[in-house]
Amino acid sequence: MASVYTGIYLRLKGSKTPWKDKLKLAHFAWISPLCFLPNKEQVLLDWVSYSLSGYYSRKLDLEQDVIEGLWTYLEDMLYSSKLQNLLFKKGKTVTLRFTLAQAINESLSVCASSSAPLYISNVLSCCKNILSSPVLSIVYTAKIQLMVDLLSKLTILACSDLKHQHVALNVNLFEVLLLIFNKFQILLKQQTNPNRTFGLVTSQLLQPCLLLRYLLTSRKWTTDDDTTLQHHLSKKICSEIFALLQYGIFSFEHLPSFKKEFQLIQTEAPKEKNSTTSKNLLNPLSVILQKITDDQFSDQSLHFSVRTSSVPLLYKMSLESFCVNEENHILLFHILARFILSMGLSHGSTKTLSGVEWSQALLALESLLNSALTCDIYNVAVDRLQHKETQFHFYTEIAQQLLKHPQPDCPAWYRCLKTFVLLNHLIVEPSLNELLYSGWISVDCIDGQVKNAQDDLLCTLFQTYAKLRQLTNIFEVVILLICLPLPNEPKQLLFSDFFLKKLCECIFELPTNQVLDICNLMLQKCKISLIPHLEGNKSIALKLFLISSMLHSVLFSMKSLDNTTPLPLVQRTNDLLRRMFDDSIRPLMLLLQTNNVSKKKWFKKVYEAMLLLLYTRTEIITVFQMHCVKFASLFDPYEKSKESANVSCNFFSDMPTETSLCLFRAAQHCGPMIQLLLELLTIHKIKQNLLHVETRNNSEILLKTQEAVTFVVKSGGSSLKLKNNNELWKNNNELWCRQISNVDANTFPAAHWLLVVSNLSLISPFLSREDLIDTADVLLNTVLFNDPSIDTQYGDLDLSVPLISKQFLASGQLIEMPALHSAFIGCLIKRFHSLLGVKTNPVLQCLTDKELKWSTFQKYIKDDTGMTGEIEELWKTLEMAAQEIQRLFGTGFRLTLPDKYLATFVHLLQMTASINPDGMTSADHSRCFLILLFIVLSVEPSYKGMVADTIKILSNAYTCLTFLLAGRNINSIFRIMHASDILEMVMTSVFSLVSCSFFASDDYMQVFDFFHKVQNFLSEMLNIVIERKSSIQMNMEKIAAFLLNCETASKLTSGEHLDNLKPAASRFLLIILTTVSQVVNSHFSLLNKNSPIAETFICLHEKIALVHAPVIESFVKIVHCHKQDQVLVIDSVTGLIEAERNCLSHKATAKSSKPLTTLQYSSLYESYNQHILKELCSSEQPLEFIRSALSFMKAFYLANIEHSEEEMDAVIISYLQNLKELLSAPWITLSSVENLEVHLKELITVLTENCSASQFYVILHMIIEDLDVGNIWKQSHRIVWSGVTLTRLLVSCPLAEGNSKVFWRTVPQL
Repeated sequence: MASVYTGIYLRLKGSKTPWKDKLKLAHFAWISPLCFLPNKEQVLLDWVSYSLSGYYSRKLDLEQDVIEGLWTYLEDMLYSSKLQNLLFKKGKTVTLRFTLAQAINESLSVCASSSAPLYISNVLSCCKNILSSPVLSIVYTAKIQLMVDLLSKLTILACSDLKHQHVALNVNLFEVLLLIFNKFQILLKQQTNPNRTFGLVTSQLLQPCLLLRYLLTSRKWTTDDDTTLQHHLSKKICSEIFALLQYGIFSFEHLPSFKKEFQLIQTEAPKEKNSTTSKNLLNPLSVILQKITDDQFSDQSLHFSVRTSSVPLLYKMSLESFCVNEENHILLFHILARFILSMGLSHGSTKTLSGVEWSQALLALESLLNSALTCDIYNVAVDRLQHKETQFHFYTEIAQQLLKHPQPDCPAWYRCLKTFVLLNHLIVEPSLNELLYSGWISVDCIDGQVKNAQDDLLCTLFQTYAKLRQLTNIFEVVILLICLPLPNEPKQLLFSDFFLKKLCECIFELPTNQVLDICNLMLQKCKISLIPHLEGNKSIALKLFLISSMLHSVLFSMKSLDNTTPLPLVQRTNDLLRRMFDDSIRPLMLLLQTNNVSKKKWFKKVYEAMLLLLYTRTEIITVFQMHCVKFASLFDPYEKSKESANVSCNFFSDMPTETSLCLFRAAQHCGPMIQLLLELLTIHKIKQNLLHVETRNNSEILLKTQEAVTFVVKSGGSSLKLKNNNELWKNNNELWCRQISNVDANTFPAAHWLLVVSNLSLISPFLSREDLIDTADVLLNTVLFNDPSIDTQYGDLDLSVPLISKQFLASGQLIEMPALHSAFIGCLIKRFHSLLGVKTNPVLQCLTDKELKWSTFQKYIKDDTGMTGEIEELWKTLEMAAQEIQRLFGTGFRLTLPDKYLATFVHLLQMTASINPDGMTSADHSRCFLILLFIVLSVEPSYKGMVADTIKILSNAYTCLTFLLAGRNINSIFRIMHASDILEMVMTSVFSLVSCSFFASDDYMQVFDFFHKVQNFLSEMLNIVIERKSSIQMNMEKIAAFLLNCETASKLTSGEHLDNLKPAASRFLLIILTTVSQVVNSHFSLLNKNSPIAETFICLHEKIALVHAPVIESFVKIVHCHKQDQVLVIDSVTGLIEAERNCLSHKATAKSSKPLTTLQYSSLYESYNQHILKELCSSEQPLEFIRSALSFMKAFYLANIEHSEEEMDAVIISYLQNLKELLSAPWITLSSVENLEVHLKELITVLTENCSASQFYVILHMIIEDLDVGNIWKQSHRIVWSGVTLTRLLVSCPLAEGNSKVFWRTVPQL
């Protein structure tokens, strides 16, 4: 054994043995039980440690495959179960040499400096195993410098990997890194010398940790990256870096050192000088700044980015550590100042920053300032009284640097200035001119983020000055900047939507005196600086328009004068409005008259400014007159207008007629904004005229009012016309922000249409027939051809032509304008005709003929002798159209819609369904009904792919027809067409549709929904026929004859050729029979036994029953019953039972208390009763099925009570038992019971009203037994719930006196 030991050890230590042989020997020695070495594990670990340390210390020259073999060998040893047993089970001591730790650190350094060798994974694995083992990790924890070195080099290695965006990351590397961070934090907190900790962290870890954090947070993760690393490890590592640096650099123990550096220890300085000076750090913040500004550590391309991303992080650490009381606020400010200056934002250094660096520096500055603002380290009073405004002067200097080097394309630039305003508005006040010019007046923001940041800055600035009642100062600066000759012209639209809303809120809260001061500033500047130099000057004209738009916004936002306003304030307001006209509006009018050059841009801008001022003044005067009696007394309440040739010029009433006409003619060529302002002034004049009684009966003024209305409607009508009948002009979807100053060729349609629509109730009585049709046509087409995807882009204030039309139609105002309502319906019908392609049919075309005055047909007139010739002509037209529809249907006329029209057709039908039929005239009602009837009778699919779309169209059409049947003018339909003819044509068309060879929709529910819509229409039609009590017998006989003779009924009753029968046709026939039975049954109870109508119903039932029962039996055989089919069959059987019961009851004689005969189809009813009881509780059922089943059970019980000799005890017990099982079923919820409650109550009422005392006792006993307390002990809670529900329903039922006494005597037992 000694020879074996001596030989292996000597060969491992010998220089002549090849290294590959040594690896084989070492491997053999480790795994072989035949090799006995004293302390073998320690010897082999020492040998591999010696070999690796010798290589990395340059004492041994080894090949790479040997190094890889050594690392693999070490990894195998560390992970072997043999070593684990020795360490943890046998308690044997095995130590690792410090040289091995040094070798690991050196290997990581080599990997980071060059391409990673193959054995990097082995090194990381060894490192992970060592640090995970409490015994082995002593090699690092006993010597903290080794741990620091390991963490530093591993961090650098991770950084080198992260720098390459397209290289796959080693997840194992980051797992080991996270493990080391955790270990090092524990080790760091065990250190007793905080100064040493600070030195270790700043010297070796600060730079690599900040670089690693930046690379992790800024990396663009891809799908190739590991998700665990992206979502978990990276965040955990960043969190560990924050904790490490905060404890190592900004520990609370370092606070005296930071104070010492800034010479803030005053009274405590002598004491600390003797006791703790040697323990204090020397300039800790300078050391930190030196490290983060050192550009030798990272690449030049990353250095500034790392610095700007690290500064806010470090400052956040200092705040969390030192911001414990107000005494440290000045220290935190000094730290903040040094950090800000380190980014190159000091005076003189900002010129060297590039555009990207400015963006990064501003983002960091924003974060720093927000941190300072959040922690409230700037107290204005304390800074002024105790620190000689140190903070204020610094912030002011930084703000001036930002304004000297404006970055208007960077959102952070605006946010930094906003934070300065929040800190103290005086910081930016010395540079308020530069701020407003660089950040607002001269900047036209396009990017959304920049625009939002600019709005936030301006809103904060104006709100701050408004609270301080100093908003006049800002407006003074803004007016000055607009009027100064600056290199960049101010933008045309000063106020964004959001900013204008906030500004209006600010002005509304201001005292009226201050608002008047602001307005005076604007008027004075216009009078002195702008108006005298306007002629031919485009720049000054633009400035005049901007100030006019500002004045408009301010006056429209101020509080109105009222009766509580002091008289001096009223007089001052009146004086302002007078000077507004004398000093601004009148000179501008005269200037425009003498320079009629409408094609010049300066002329256009001056005209816009003049009209905007005139409109503003006019509206404000009207509002003040309405709310303030004092103002009205100072102002003539109704100025007699100097009538001119055109009423649209009357708003120039203070000017000579020649001037008015000249200005109006010039306005025709000056653009959309002028056009809109003229429309607004015209509407105002119309309102003013109509408000006074003396003008309402003045025919001349009413005529001019009609001319003015025509001017308003037609002036912008061309921008809303359709192109090529199908496509809207592109600008009809342009969004408008509701600002008059933002009206141009693109937004004018929305602005004009909003003006027209919002005043329709005022102007519609004065619209000509042609204008009504044009307005209705625009209303229809703008909604019809709107792109739905655009609706999602609208803001709170944004408007477009389609959105305005859609909101108007949804408001319900259209019905209040009969003429426009009739014109809109005419446009709908015209659109239907154009899509149907039946323009050549003269009879159907006449329904939309403009020559026929459909709007004069206001209601259905019973007395023919009182009809005028015009109305009689309309009646004849409608009758001819109805006859033509019947003729076309009889000839088998069918049409197919092109695919491109399908969506439009559905949209049209949905719009038709949204119209209130009660608001229609008789003619419109009849026209709509006829065109919809023509659609459902004629439209059919041409191939299988069109079936689903055709069903959708027909479903919507039947919905519209059903709505029309509920209208008050429905009787006009039956004047031109018999109800039975309508029903027969509808049923025939549906049979024809469902019987065609390719009718098969994949969507079963769509077809069933279509049948449901048809059923609703048929039901409503039958109800109207019965309620009108006109020709009931004739109509019913025709319906019965049709049902008996139709092909589908013949096949089903005969039972032959059922294989050739379409299931859809059978289903529809059953729906018709069920509908007829349900409608007739609902009217039976309201008739007397001797009523002739009752005889008609009995006769109808006897005829239909010949078909009804056989159809039910055959239908079940040929159709694979869907749940909806089961519901249909149950409803059909229920209808048959009720019809037969009603007939037998009416046939009974007055003397006989029993019916004349028994039920004819009792066997059918009994079989379905058993089937329903079997299915009801067997499995989860739809609520529709349960409702139908409960209705059947009620009808079956009543029929058997009245027309059967059998005892009903078994039926009662069976029904109660099934109800109990149903209510205790697990799928029945509280909402289910609420939906079924009406049907449950009806069934229980029927059971209790028609039972004997003994039967009622059985019912009561079955309910009470569910409430036994034993069910609760057995955890049978649903049984108890069933009993409670049935008890509650029983209480709500009317009980006979004897049964009621029995029930209340039983109550104490519950």
